[in-house]
Amino acid sequence: MAHLAAAWRRWLVGPGNLRALAAFRIGWAAAMLVAAADDWGRAALYSPERYHAPMTRWAAPVDAARYHTLMGLAAIGCAMTFVGLLPRLGAAAVCAINGYLLLTDALLFRNHIYLGCLLGLLLAASPCGRALSIDALVRKVVGWPPLAAPGRASSQVIKAQVLIVYFWSVVNKLRPSFLDGWTLQQEVPHALAESPIAWLLRAGDGGLRPIVVAAIESDRGMAMCSWAVVIVEAFLFWGLPRRRWRPYAVVAGLALHGAIFALMGVFTFGLLMVSSYPLFFDRGDDDARGLTAKGAGRRPDTPSLQDDRERGDPPLGRVSALWVLRRLRRARRFSAHARGVVRRPS
Repeated sequence: MAHLAAAWRRWLVGPGNLRALAAFRIGWAAAMLVAAADDWGRAALYSPERYHAPMTRWAAPVDAARYHTLMGLAAIGCAMTFVGLLPRLGAAAVCAINGYLLLTDALLFRNHIYLGCLLGLLLAASPCGRALSIDALVRKVVGWPPLAAPGRASSQVIKAQVLIVYFWSVVNKLRPSFLDGWTLQQEVPHALAESPIAWLLRAGDGGLRPIVVAAIESDRGMAMCSWAVVIVEAFLFWGLPRRRWRPYAVVAGLALHGAIFALMGVFTFGLLMVSSYPLFFDRGDDDARGLTAKGAGRRPDTPSLQDDRERGDPPLGRVSALWVLRRLRRARRFSAHARGVVRRPS
């Protein structure tokens, strides 16, 4: 039991990958900067002249001048986070501004901004400025003593949030209106009109090409696309935490979010999720998971995967059929030698 506790403690608070966390910081900042640029022209949605349902009494609607001021400050916070100049402060400022705008009206459904705020709060509580940042460069040039190596707790929480999003996305789509293709048939025509490749799909009269219209009106085709989305998202939830399936999951995720961006113009959500993929390539996670899989049967003096390879054990505690057959053959030869059946060559 103590061995398992040590493995999980190593998984949670062991030394983390600062470069992967920095890559996520850069991707998050880029996604939120694109979102701020897209929201610049939506000041009318937050105007006091419109009907609003604020979530709190103090979250009052803002006029166009104040709205543009807030969005400008958010863009500055994104830039600070992107280059690593007080990135935690920049991420906190972006979350505070977008959080206030979310609170001004519960009728404005901004799920991707909400996700960005959740990940931004986790980023603000992490040592995201220790690598690939201006802060790290200044500390190195000035000659300040290096900081203590942080744990991977913040990275693990961010990865947990990403996996929760994929899991809930799968659960939310397991309904007849989505699986039979009806939801995509209603959303895709409007999304294609705003997609980056809309010019390829339009006919001479400004509408969609007949082949595109036929594909959207095909119930079987849209149902197959709906099932494909659910299967890919379920595979991402399953494969990203597992070393064996992680490369395939990353390829599937890039294909999924790339297709969503090309066909529907949804960029912020895809970049937020894809920027978290480097966090899953943490060797310490696989090491700790291997320790957990082996449990108390593993020798305490062999805590790493490299020692596993030297002993001939399967990595990550996975016992393959070939490995079992090899061990059985080795045991049979040892027994035969012990009984004196096998003759040594003269």
